[in-house]
Amino acid sequence: MSENKHPYREAYIANTRDHRIPEELLQMAEAQFSPEQVVDELIQYECEKTEEFEELVGMFNMGYQKMIHNMDIEPYEVGADKIHMIDTYALLQHHFEQVGAVDGKLGGFVHDGHMYLRDDLDFVSFLERYSHEFMHLVSKTKKVIEVFVNEQEWGAMYGTRYKTLRSGVHQISERDTGTVQYGAGLNEAITELFALQLRKHTNFPEDVDNETVADLQSNVTTYESHIEILREVLRKYAEVDIEDETVKSEMLRMHIKGDPTFLKRLHKAFRDNDMPEGIKVLFSMNSTLESVREVRAQLGITE
Repeated sequence: MSENKHPYREAYIANTRDHRIPEELLQMAEAQFSPEQVVDELIQYECEKTEEFEELVGMFNMGYQKMIHNMDIEPYEVGADKIHMIDTYALLQHHFEQVGAVDGKLGGFVHDGHMYLRDDLDFVSFLERYSHEFMHLVSKTKKVIEVFVNEQEWGAMYGTRYKTLRSGVHQISERDTGTVQYGAGLNEAITELFALQLRKHTNFPEDVDNETVADLQSNVTTYESHIEILREVLRKYAEVDIEDETVKSEMLRMHIKGDPTFLKRLHKAFRDNDMPEGIKVLFSMNSTLESVREVRAQLGITE
């Protein structure tokens, strides 16, 4: 299968009533915007791709096609040009500059349709991290293009900025009080659940020993506590197992194409148990373990 356009990645011009912005400028901003853009300051530290690396990219693409078979999800192939192995120091430094915090365990991240991984991962860690970031990369995303005006003494200066509104079930909105995020922890749990499914559908190279393959295809490797919260919510409130094939299909379609069926299931489960605020509590969970403990207590889930 040849590389194609991501079927569930959206970008649009934000509505504006600012009469100072010419219509042609809006059209130009939309025409020049691409939802798949590289981070220039990282690409200069990219390591050369090997033939074995490109084989692994193809291997996971085939696993993904098998995973979404008969799921009413349009196929998509991630090209090797969208995957970048970056010098570890440069990647961690860039992350620090973006978020203002040091995360020495950071294995990689996805940004604007490209995946960036640190170059010092051992082979197994690479497979674990790649599968997780792959599921971020293929998830439903929505960005907005904003054109703004800065008034100067000599006249108006126009600029553009691009904001992510959604990635999987992670939603981001701007308020007067600052940026508000919903679903970050739930998004990571679902992403890792399907990273495991991706590994189960992937045929690994023959030189990977059977014990390693068995471990990769049997266990989640990150966000275990977040997954356990989702498992218990489904068991306690929806009376269904997280491994139920219908439930997994609903979650996968929500993650990749934005299908609302799974969220409707959760809404109904919480309402039927006289807990209408339950969905809001679940979506308040972020990526930290402290947040997991708070959500567990609010939802009445014992350890």
